[in-house]
Amino acid sequence: MRITFHAGTAARYDPAYMTERRPWFGRCWGFWFPRLNWNGGGWGDTCTDLSLSWLCFWCGLLVWWRTSRTKPEGT
Repeated sequence: MRITFHAGTAARYDPAYMTERRPWFGRCWGFWFPRLNWNGGGWGDTCTDLSLSWLCFWCGLLVWWRTSRTKPEGT
């Protein structure tokens, strides 16, 4: 199993590139309430991605599962 932690903030709003949306306090996006996202992966699946977004910040965990330690047939 391999676990990766990632975190960051939303990009700053630039009217030259983003004309269809209004800025959210100077950022491209943001949320008043925390949002938890999950890709539906579970124990032993290919990968599981769990992320949390709040205000203009985000962080997440990416878990890579090793389901088989043997070589596939034919290799």
